[in-house]
Amino acid sequence: KVGHIGMYRDEETLKPIWYYNKVPMLMENPDKYYVYITDPMLATGNSLLEAITLYAQKGIPQKNICCVCMISAPQGIENVFAKYPDIKLIVAAVDSHLNEKGYIVPGMGDAGDRIYNT
Repeated sequence: KVGHIGMYRDEETLKPIWYYNKVPMLMENPDKYYVYITDPMLATGNSLLEAITLYAQKGIPQKNICCVCMISAPQGIENVFAKYPDIKLIVAAVDSHLNEKGYIVPGMGDAGDRIYNT
């Protein structure tokens, strides 16, 4: 099954804002589900934590959740593992740090801008 979650980050509060959730309400035998969450950039980790929590609340074991990100900051990785230490996390690159606006440094620009050419 494929589900889709849509959220973006409020640039002032750095908190995620949901705009779409197309994930089954109930999951029979949640221990038999394996979930792969993709997130292009893991900065603060707040959005990824929201996505993981959605599945954890449905009974999916942490060990069955794998998150795949292109680029990350160390702070985001630490934030996610502080709450969910047993998930799997695959990151293609870890950049230096977050700046005062919560952006990954050096980063690659805004993922939404890159995807939609805005």
